[in-house]
Amino acid sequence: MNEELQFHQFAVRKDDIQKAVVGIISAQNKAAANELEQRLADYVDESKLKIAFVGQHNSGKSTIVSALTGNRHIKISNNVETDVPADYAWEGVLLTDTPGLYAGKKETHDTLSLQKIKESDLLVFCITSSLFDDLLMKNFVALAYKQAYQSKIYIVVNKMSQENGEFDQLVKNYTETLAETLSKAGGDFADFPVSFIDAHDYIEGVEDSEPELIAYSHFNAFIVGLNDYISRKKLFAKLDTPCRMMISAVDEEIANTSTELDKNMLAVLRQAESVVRRYKKELQFYMDDAGMQLRNAIMAKANALIAKIGSERIEETACDAVNKEIQMLSEKKIEEIQQHIEDIQEHMITDIGDIVQSDIAAFVMEQIDNEGTAVDMPVIRDFSQFVAHYNHVSELVSQGGNHVLHMVGGADKLAKASMVSGSSLHGIVLKVGHFFGASFKPWQAVHIASQIGKVATVLGPALSVVAVLITVGTKVQEEKQIKEIQSAKEQTFNQFSQIASDIITEIQKQYEACKQEVFDAKTKEIDDIRNALIRNNNNNSDYVERLKRYRNDLRALIDDIATA
Repeated sequence: MNEELQFHQFAVRKDDIQKAVVGIISAQNKAAANELEQRLADYVDESKLKIAFVGQHNSGKSTIVSALTGNRHIKISNNVETDVPADYAWEGVLLTDTPGLYAGKKETHDTLSLQKIKESDLLVFCITSSLFDDLLMKNFVALAYKQAYQSKIYIVVNKMSQENGEFDQLVKNYTETLAETLSKAGGDFADFPVSFIDAHDYIEGVEDSEPELIAYSHFNAFIVGLNDYISRKKLFAKLDTPCRMMISAVDEEIANTSTELDKNMLAVLRQAESVVRRYKKELQFYMDDAGMQLRNAIMAKANALIAKIGSERIEETACDAVNKEIQMLSEKKIEEIQQHIEDIQEHMITDIGDIVQSDIAAFVMEQIDNEGTAVDMPVIRDFSQFVAHYNHVSELVSQGGNHVLHMVGGADKLAKASMVSGSSLHGIVLKVGHFFGASFKPWQAVHIASQIGKVATVLGPALSVVAVLITVGTKVQEEKQIKEIQSAKEQTFNQFSQIASDIITEIQKQYEACKQEVFDAKTKEIDDIRNALIRNNNNNSDYVERLKRYRNDLRALIDDIATA
């Protein structure tokens, strides 16, 4: 059985449901269907998984794309065939076969490839079983560390069948060689996932129905690795938004067949969810920018040290000083992020408060009060508590943010307002807590002191005490000295680049955890009430029943995406 790219499978499911939902709504409400199609079309580029295949020419990038997609019309040759980046749309996935990096054939190759790299979510860096030559290794390290794409790179060693020997032993030997080579260049092989494959064997095995050849290609292991990597990068979430867009449109149509009370309650919930999603997106942009700012600040300190290599004496305490400066930079940035998250949450609570205090919400609450016994319905009770809670919290925010947003009994935990569990509120919020916690030290998690110790080792006693380039001796000695100094500069840069990446990764991990509390819990709270409203709709028409079935399919897909 051949493995499949899981993102592609989810995208196919999403597209199938989308066609059905748009078709059903269009037959009943053409304008609503057109609006949904337009919203989905506006988001289609953001929802795609973008994978760029990069590397040296003749490394089999086109063959790998062909093997992955089943598209056999991609140009495959021993020559540099891909003159410009070639995009292959593959239901939810955009695969880009780039001009070979550093092929030396056309000057535009690298420019075009690097632009695609910048736009992509994931880079598959392809090399052959011949591994890295000096030039390719230098350029790989530049791409990974100097341009800071290390966290997006997946290495694929292709054309394994060209080598003699047992596969496992070859992999062991190649892994050791790659680790050693990359270490000498100032990188770390452990930073990158890697697969050893033969894409051509896989294609032949599929076309000739030869399971043994498919197994020998180890291409399925590569797909499994990609699925795991995509999951760890949380890229499946790209499909969450279009699914929720469809659920919103379906809910709107179902509401039109329901009571006026249900329509108005759904309208309030829809507005509240829109606020949560808007601030979630805004904060993600902020976090991306904050990470880039911190990286630039760290590398500025590193560059000041690097500039001294080969031109002046570097004291033994220099690395310790840089270590402390990086810690200070990280602490300052974390404080800024902490404050921004608290501000975002206060603004979000205030905006939701404005919604639950709006005329439409007031009208809903008046209807609920007038209906008397209807308040005993769990869904009505939950909605009433939702409104009452945000009314109360928004009032506290307006009196001063430092007195709100922290759950009782949860010291140093994140504020949250996921107040609905079944039909009861969990508690009330009192004051802001620290999202990252006083004990959060990302530089400790990545052991930067020991990493900077490696930098000192790279500099070495000779380079740390020698003044400028030697002015006596042979030309050969001078050239050797120049190479040593340049190598020390490059390795030091790479080491600090990795330190910056590791610190930012630790901060991002912490943010992912707090994001669940700040946004996801609130979204679930709204979802729970809305789902109950939809379930309680008593309209049994064929139109509503079909919409409910596809709504359930969308909910199941969202759950699968969340757990992938």
